[in-house]
Amino acid sequence: MPLHTVLKYKNETSVTNDVTEVYIWHIVENEEYLMSLVNKDTLSELQNKNLINARRRIEWLATRALLHSVYPDAQIKYYPCGKPYLHNAFGKKCLSISHTEAWVALAISSQPIGIDIERWSDRPFHLAQRFLSHKEMLQLNNDEFPKTLATRLWTAKEAAFKYFDQSTTRVITDITIHQSAQSQSTLLAQGLGQDDKCLVHQIDFEHFAMSICVPTFLEQISPNNTSFVK
Repeated sequence: MPLHTVLKYKNETSVTNDVTEVYIWHIVENEEYLMSLVNKDTLSELQNKNLINARRRIEWLATRALLHSVYPDAQIKYYPCGKPYLHNAFGKKCLSISHTEAWVALAISSQPIGIDIERWSDRPFHLAQRFLSHKEMLQLNNDEFPKTLATRLWTAKEAAFKYFDQSTTRVITDITIHQSAQSQSTLLAQGLGQDDKCLVHQIDFEHFAMSICVPTFLEQISPNNTSFVK
């Protein structure tokens, strides 16, 4: 069973609360077993995609198996720009997907959403000059744990890129990250477009870092310390 949490946000423009669902699956199953967890339409879609790389097939199947475990009748569709969305009998929901080695994560919301997970490693630190601004590099070099910060900033920019309108913010180097007034674990991401802004909530796990992007008009009200349950 996947790990999951429900994040609740207060909408400043509405009396209702917006709910974002986040699900994480640790992939320990083989391809044959994952195929048994999805329906025939999904298997036909996989065959048509002609994915040669075994790891890509397993990630693709695990994503659909994770979705079907919580939304059995839902399908992953794509807008012309390439952004995924969730479609079922009740209509559409915003959807964001991320993988890192043996993990897959989904974020589902009624509002625009972006999620990214990245395994803790030295890779983002070694690539930092490719995706960080001069100001961000200064922050990285002055940090007590620069390799940890580099991974967090990588996930923040990747999640924001998935959140933004990619017709204006086209690459992650178009995105700058600032500290938010909400909390130490909340950042503000800014893209090139006037409306390309989002809040970035960050959660550290043992094996990977995770960033979740939501609209700036949403204020997180629950839980304050995010915990995942089975």
